[in-house]
Amino acid sequence: MAAPADSPSQGIIYIPHLPSTRFYAGALALLSVLQYFVAEAAVIGAWAGQQPYSRRTGYISDLGATGCGVFDGRDVCSPAHVLMNASFVVQGIGMMVGALLLSAAVLCTAARPGAQFTLGPASRLVWVAAITARVLTAVAGAGTVLVGLVPEDAGSVWHAVGAIMYFAAGEWPWCCWAGSGCGRHR
Repeated sequence: MAAPADSPSQGIIYIPHLPSTRFYAGALALLSVLQYFVAEAAVIGAWAGQQPYSRRTGYISDLGATGCGVFDGRDVCSPAHVLMNASFVVQGIGMMVGALLLSAAVLCTAARPGAQFTLGPASRLVWVAAITARVLTAVAGAGTVLVGLVPEDAGSVWHAVGAIMYFAAGEWPWCCWAGSGCGRHR
């Protein structure tokens, strides 16, 4: 039997600092998209088409095609298509989670401990740019998930919709960030 404690036990239960936890989880989610490059290299190595796969001329969606044969005039045969499609899904989820959790970094407050974001006339551009960047990153991530769930040879328009979502929304978050002034030293 244990004797009663004179004071509450402090330090036994770790309660993480929520803003930093969100930042690190968001950063980890965005870094998880790097797995795509490893998966792509492995799938290209397993390519079984009549011609070797070319990063310069091949369509990335060909690596996720489930069947072998001619697709839109291209010889396609990707035995490791499951790995590529799973990689697309993981990449898209990482983009969406990162967009959700990295608000402080996008709002330029992560580098200043204790900084509070207040919406004022000088910060409206940064605020609009941050929200726009988050939404566009999430849209690009959702498109990537669609590409992984619906391969190009599945006969569905959803693959094209996902690819358009990714390519239309994927580059603009960087422009929003750069245009907002977040990259300038203060």
